[in-house]
Amino acid sequence: MSANNTLAKIRVRAKALQRKNKNLKWIDAIKKASAELRKEKKIGVQTGTSNKSIDRTKKAKAPGKRKSSTGKVYYERRANRSDKKGTLTGVSEKALIGAIKNRVESKMGAAYVSKENAKLKKDKNKYQKIIVECRTKLKKLK
Repeated sequence: MSANNTLAKIRVRAKALQRKNKNLKWIDAIKKASAELRKEKKIGVQTGTSNKSIDRTKKAKAPGKRKSSTGKVYYERRANRSDKKGTLTGVSEKALIGAIKNRVESKMGAAYVSKENAKLKKDKNKYQKIIVECRTKLKKLK
């Protein structure tokens, strides 16, 4: 997780906390949000390397908390002992981007049809927002 991504998540969570509690100061909201993120984050930084061909054939557990046969709790972070969360082994980046584009385009097509069939202006505006979001996502994927 990059630093910018982490900070963005903290800011978003802090804004949500402030919306719930109007008396909460920004600094306190940031501290609370970062504490929640740290607490929620169960995955540590993975170390070591793994063999991709073997990884494709086996399904490993996610990195994180484990219980040994003796009953002791430990945390597994080694890359060759777990599947990294969020990665797809054996799937090319082009194929993944293509699949995402297809999904976004189909959502945008459905929104166009729904917008044309909508009777109320409120509904048409709702579908227009979806169309704009899809266009933005498609521009980012190019």
